[in-house]
Amino acid sequence: MKEIILNCEEMDTMQHAYSHIEESFGFPQGSVSDTDSLVDMLKQISRRMEVTFEDVDLLDIHLGEEGTDELLGAFEEAAAENENIELV
Repeated sequence: MKEIILNCEEMDTMQHAYSHIEESFGFPQGSVSDTDSLVDMLKQISRRMEVTFEDVDLLDIHLGEEGTDELLGAFEEAAAENENIELV
């Protein structure tokens, strides 16, 4: 199982969050531009991955409650549909 650690300190805007996620997962640059495309990319993962959000409390500070809910909700949706994604 591959472990992905997402550093929430680097996610100070949604665009930076998407870029950090692309880099962390090895997705093509520009493939994640909104939560719909994020969910689509996560659903395609065919290898078991454990995803950890480091310093998750910073998301509320950087993205606000709505942005945080949107981003984490995308991961929860994808994890519910793709058994290869485990959120820690």
